[in-house]
Amino acid sequence: MAEHYLPAKPETVAWATFEAARASVLKVDSEDTVKIDSLSGELEDMRPADESLYSILDGYFAVHQQCERGRGPHFLNEPVWVNGAENDAQLFTMGFNPVLEAACKIARPDMLDSIEERAGWSLQDAYSLCSLAGDMGVTQLVNGHKVGHYVISKNVL
Repeated sequence: MAEHYLPAKPETVAWATFEAARASVLKVDSEDTVKIDSLSGELEDMRPADESLYSILDGYFAVHQQCERGRGPHFLNEPVWVNGAENDAQLFTMGFNPVLEAACKIARPDMLDSIEERAGWSLQDAYSLCSLAGDMGVTQLVNGHKVGHYVISKNVL
């Protein structure tokens, strides 16, 4: 079991944007331990009356100066790839688009592909299963990107 550290810096943080196609910035095994620095808020949001209550991470100012800002104040850590990780309970697909309906339409065919691949079912059978046991939901409605997700329990496959 290895230990890893992912600092918050311009190469590992996105400012108010998320793209599903982004490459992982760290690859770990499922039993490894990872310490991840996370940033919170803009500088004017981090000035309480008593500055001894918090510390500013080394990469904070570099992220503000070098990262392209999206449409909101939130910072997101870039993806971490976990070798061998799999959700045992559900299949989960997501779609990203500025229009929510379009985001949901992206998540659905990805789910159909997952069912066909995992269960070896026909497209028609995958559609039927999604109609009976699938759940479409909304993950995000902010920052210019809408995110729809489709979830189905693996135990129905």
